[in-house]
Amino acid sequence: MRVFGRWRRMSADESQPNNQNKFMSIATVTPESIRINIAQGLPTEHLSVIGDGAHFEAVVVSAAFAGKSRVQRHQMVYQTLGERMREEIHALSMKTFTPEEWGKQS
Repeated sequence: MRVFGRWRRMSADESQPNNQNKFMSIATVTPESIRINIAQGLPTEHLSVIGDGAHFEAVVVSAAFAGKSRVQRHQMVYQTLGERMREEIHALSMKTFTPEEWGKQS
């Protein structure tokens, strides 16, 4: 069984149909699952994530970004995703704004 880009042997429990489906759902990365992680870890005024299962794009608007550099803002978003960035998410590009910056985008 291939999981997170590595091969590993399935246990007897995982080879059963019901357990295998439960296990495989953990490996599924969707834009919605990324959006939920970010929203749980960072207060946002606007948050959108799109992607194809391997490559994702996020637009994150948060007052918490005030006074932060672009690198610091991206680190804040990466922190909300934790190990998922190393194990599940192949690529995430993002645009980060304060509410004031976001308002000027229109």
